Amino acid sequence: MNIVDELQYIFPASDAVKKNEKYSTFDVEYTTESDALRQLTRETIQDFFDLLQSKVTTDSWLLTISIENFEPNNIGTSQAEVELFWKGIKDSIKYIENEIITLKLTIDKSHSSGVTNIYILSDFDKFIGDLKAFQFLDIINDDLKEYKFLKFNLLENELEKFYSENVIFGSIGPQNSSVLSFEKFESKSREFCFFGNYDEYPYSPKHFHLIERPTIANNLAYKLDRLSYIFSIANIFDITSIRKDDVLYYKLNGYKTIEGFFSIDADCFDNKSYLTYMKICDWVYSDPSNIVEKLGLARNILSIYLKEDSLQISEDAYFSMQSGFKTYLQENLNRYIEVRSNISEQLEHINQKANNAIDKYLNDYQKSSIIFVSFFLSILVLRVLSTGEFVNAFTKDATILSFLLLAISLLYLLFSLWNLNGEKNRLKKRYENLKGRFEDLLIKEDIERILQHDREFKEEIGFINKRTKAYTALWIITVIMVLIAILSLSSYFNWLSIARCFDIVLNWLLSLF
Repeated sequence: MNIVDELQYIFPASDAVKKNEKYSTFDVEYTTESDALRQLTRETIQDFFDLLQSKVTTDSWLLTISIENFEPNNIGTSQAEVELFWKGIKDSIKYIENEIITLKLTIDKSHSSGVTNIYILSDFDKFIGDLKAFQFLDIINDDLKEYKFLKFNLLENELEKFYSENVIFGSIGPQNSSVLSFEKFESKSREFCFFGNYDEYPYSPKHFHLIERPTIANNLAYKLDRLSYIFSIANIFDITSIRKDDVLYYKLNGYKTIEGFFSIDADCFDNKSYLTYMKICDWVYSDPSNIVEKLGLARNILSIYLKEDSLQISEDAYFSMQSGFKTYLQENLNRYIEVRSNISEQLEHINQKANNAIDKYLNDYQKSSIIFVSFFLSILVLRVLSTGEFVNAFTKDATILSFLLLAISLLYLLFSLWNLNGEKNRLKKRYENLKGRFEDLLIKEDIERILQHDREFKEEIGFINKRTKAYTALWIITVIMVLIAILSLSSYFNWLSIARCFDIVLNWLLSLF
């Protein structure tokens, strides 16, 4: 039973029941017999209060019983009102004779989180049937823009559900992300189509196109079809706008220009044309990489198939678009392959530069090592030839010169690191320039796919970083080993000299305390 049946079970109607269900309110009004009041009990009123509370849930309600010549008795959503209502009824029953008793239930609906209760679908459907399509949209527009979806909770039992991606009638809930995804239709139509009312109505046809339809046609489905039809055209044609008299102005620039007006509610609605436009819209925006080409082709073919002052189109137009696009792809396939090859070649060139940079760093280390080896060999050979001894090979002059070479090697290490980092930053900049250079030919997503989302370039940079750490460590170890050799072979500054210096510093520190 619906809520009106429940109400009449306790307060039987003696006249026609007036029902009026709108988006924000639900009203029921009728007259009842005095016997209905005389048979009331405190428990019956409490049960009815609990029933309304369970059905109305988030909405607020007020039940008023008006007895002619008596003050009205009201009961609302507060438990405290039950006792007052019962007392008012008891006091009135004593004096009732032939007075007219009017019962009125008013419900103010809440739209919290985009969920709205529908108490009697047939009455709400009748209300929507008296509206124009965009009057209906204006009523739900603020909530749809705020919550991204609307769910109409049908409170009558055993009613079938029907829904689009963003407007739901039935028990299906927000957990069904495939149905409620506001961003699923990735339309870039604002870049390619001018819809004069976009700021007021930022929608795609997917918002209203019914995924599951009611088995019996109703006004709600009809209005949603009309809205989806209009927004499919707005996402294909060059220029569209909705005038205040609910007339759609449209303009299409193809092989020829098509321009006209369509009365959204008065003109004949062709379901076949509507489904064809939906297919075209889905096809155009299905792949972001080809929107411009598909949209241009669609407009050219539509301009051939459309007649003056009519938006009717056959499914043949859709098939022609698909065939035409296959031909277009074949003609441009060689060019596409050429662009991909060019990107790969330039990436290979960048990778080669990366390898050259690390090779140069290795060569710098090798040069530094060769200088050390040559210097030490010459010192040792001269020492052995002149004295015949290997001990104290480094005199004062040789030791100072050796330390100078060590300092130069460290400075050269820092310079080589600075130069390598500069080259690495240049490679990163070249790589970004490479991606930007082809954005006028390919979409960003396709460039990312070709470059494997920077995987290969990141591997090259990782390779440079690993080799840099390894060669730097090797260079520093070499310097340390040379330093140890100098201290071990020098007669001027050696380990004993370091120990003496350490003792002097230690004694000085101890003297301070």
